[in-house]
Amino acid sequence: MENLNIVRASSSDIAQLQKIGRDSFIEAFAELNTEENMRQYLESSFSKEKLGTELATKLSQFYFAVLNGEVVGYLKPAASVWKKPAALDFLCAAAIPIAGAAAVTMLEKMGDINPGTQILVNGANGGLGMFLLQLLNYQGANVTAVANTKALEFAKSWGAGTVIDYTTC
Repeated sequence: MENLNIVRASSSDIAQLQKIGRDSFIEAFAELNTEENMRQYLESSFSKEKLGTELATKLSQFYFAVLNGEVVGYLKPAASVWKKPAALDFLCAAAIPIAGAAAVTMLEKMGDINPGTQILVNGANGGLGMFLLQLLNYQGANVTAVANTKALEFAKSWGAGTVIDYTTC
């Protein structure tokens, strides 16, 4: 019979946390990144100093998954956790924060957006487009959305004043 335990990590576990964190990250993302990008991220995000600082913070917690006495994984509960919408699979639900953060970053790089500013959003029916439409609408921009036929009504509901069906152009 297998025995799985969840054990809270402490400051004495930094080396183990660093190893399992790096190994997990490499397994998940190595194929998607260059060796240099991976090296830089791992050095900054999984350094003993950073992990030690995080473990010392009251709001930050790490836990190990221990199976039959061997550490096989770790988790770090998020400060905010949301229930996955039933209509989305886990992969799609996991992408939501990424698309939202990308949209906010794009708006920051665009600078001031005043009410009435004319903005065209290509790919308005994707995750990034959905967030952009809503954020631009909130700022009062006059948004034209480019999307496929099936997504035109969604684009309008997300804040597009004008929609263009790219499949008919």
